[in-house]
Amino acid sequence: MAITRDAEQDAHFDPSACVEVCRARYPNVRPAEIVAAVHGPRCGCHVGTLPETFSEVDSTYCTYQCKFYENPICGGPPSFWGVFVQYDFQAFSSHGAYDPWRKIWYTIAVVREATIIGAEAWNPDLQLDPERYYLHAASVQTGQAALEAQVAEHVSVMNNALQTELPEEPIESPEQFRDRMRAVQKDFPEREHDFGFCRREALMRMTGDAMLAERVFVAWHKARNEPTLFDGAEEMLRRKDLIDFHVNSVEAGAPKPDLRMFKLCEAKSGCLPNQLVMVGDNVGKDIRGAQAAGADS
Repeated sequence: MAITRDAEQDAHFDPSACVEVCRARYPNVRPAEIVAAVHGPRCGCHVGTLPETFSEVDSTYCTYQCKFYENPICGGPPSFWGVFVQYDFQAFSSHGAYDPWRKIWYTIAVVREATIIGAEAWNPDLQLDPERYYLHAASVQTGQAALEAQVAEHVSVMNNALQTELPEEPIESPEQFRDRMRAVQKDFPEREHDFGFCRREALMRMTGDAMLAERVFVAWHKARNEPTLFDGAEEMLRRKDLIDFHVNSVEAGAPKPDLRMFKLCEAKSGCLPNQLVMVGDNVGKDIRGAQAAGADS
């Protein structure tokens, strides 16, 4: 790769920031010719085609979470990189969907197989599909990939509450508050899965005032649970006959993908693992966690 740059404060690199680093380094190169790659706290840039520098491996080798979100797509030990390229085109047969809460537009993006593996894509013996399809999320405000939007929004709500209570105090970044949360989890390993407790304790350590910390937490929790619902969603949610029970990490004693979460679902439902289906949006926690527990996903 042409250049490599370390992230600050030992944080894993944000892929969107790595893309901007590469574009700034090569301002006269078309974005389609730039490959951005992240390996934990390192950002690499390559000008040319993807197969010139990288070979594809199974996604299970990618275990590093990225800076602003939990999907493990930012590389893995010892030398696996998560790569990010411009998609070839959008699938115009799909209309897309809009999330009004996070202001994100979802659509289907297409990357040609030849873009990923090169000329081997046309080898008739391999019988490969010519294209790969991905769910693409973009902020309607910036046009950039919106992988970090959920975490950033929640921290923004908390920062707004903190600024109201302590207008003279500097505002923390999402990664700084996440570091506070991790410190609490390290000090209280028996409660690391209880994010309500960890968030309250982190706010207490930040403010030094239990009542102030609780007010900020309540403000965050209220905003966190007031999404903009799609038409008909509220009526559907009020139908209690559709929901028999719920589980959470505090009750189970561990978060997903720990088997205790899925065992609790089995106990409450009275079903065997192979009678359960997990529907989720996190590959590591939801999909693989359910599969490890013997359920479909």
